[in-house]
Amino acid sequence: MGAYSINKESASGIRTSLQYTSELLDSGKRVWIFPQGEILHQEARPIRFRPGIGLLLRRSPNAIAVPVTLCHGMVQHDLPEISMQAGPPVLEDWKALKSEEIAARLGHVLEQQLDDHRSALVRMGQGSLPDALPLIRHVRSTSEKYDAARKRVNR
Repeated sequence: MGAYSINKESASGIRTSLQYTSELLDSGKRVWIFPQGEILHQEARPIRFRPGIGLLLRRSPNAIAVPVTLCHGMVQHDLPEISMQAGPPVLEDWKALKSEEIAARLGHVLEQQLDDHRSALVRMGQGSLPDALPLIRHVRSTSEKYDAARKRVNR
């Protein structure tokens, strides 16, 4: 596992990063991409991907795009809760599309999934989505620890 960034200030840096990413994809590796070019708040709309995602998929036409969304917030505890959802794979004839079309399509898919993900969590009010798997062991929040201590004192 590793991480790398793209130097957007250098055309040769962009080419090098795209080539490296294409090699990873072509060898069957998985690559997580923040194709907006920056990390933004989860409520920022519209989601606009940079055309580099299109260039990358045109170079690796057998690649499958899987949209992944994260929603976070304070629900019923003093600790933030994070929900991650992987959507259905996006399979396209990437070579038949222009880079800008690919970026727009994937941006729309991800934005719709994020809106649906958030709406489902809001409708539930609290708890996890059906079929959710906890990835991190639950720890008690400060208020839960305080409530437990107060109950012991009251006894």
